[in-house]
Amino acid sequence: MAIDNASIATSGYTNFEVPAGETWAITTVLVCNRLAVDPSGANDREFSMYIVLDGEAENDNKNLIVNTQTVQGADTFIMDSEKIILEEGDKLSFTQNGGSAGLNVTVSYINV
Repeated sequence: MAIDNASIATSGYTNFEVPAGETWAITTVLVCNRLAVDPSGANDREFSMYIVLDGEAENDNKNLIVNTQTVQGADTFIMDSEKIILEEGDKLSFTQNGGSAGLNVTVSYINV
C-alpha cells in the first residue's frame, strides 16, 4: 500500500497521476481542513474532485465526481466506501473552490 499527499491548489489543479506501467486501486481519499474551527464559517473550505482518463482534462460535465464539497475548519472529508481503479496516465484531480489555502489531501492506494 502507498500513501501520497499534497496541499490542494487554490488555482489550477492538484493531481495524483498514475505513472507509466502501473495500475492503482485507490482505497481511501482524505481531505483535511487544517484551519481552526470558526463558528462563523470563515475557515470553511470547498473542493472538487475529478477522475480524469489519460489524455483528457478536468471537465465538470464529464469527470467531476465530488462537486464543491465543504470541509469545515478542523474537519476531514473521508471517501473510503468505493474503490477506484486507475491505469497508466489516469489521475485523481483536486481543486479548491475559492478562498485562501487550507486543504490537504491524502490518497491511499495499492499498486495492482
